[in-house]
Amino acid sequence: GLHEVLDQETIKLWDDLYDLTDSYTDGWLSS
Repeated sequence: GLHEVLDQETIKLWDDLYDLTDSYTDGWLSS
């Protein structure tokens, strides 16, 4: 149902956010 779709969207959002933060941290650490 809707809850399932919402969960998938939220998980994807957090996934993207995590990747973004991860690469940002990598860049910050290596600079």
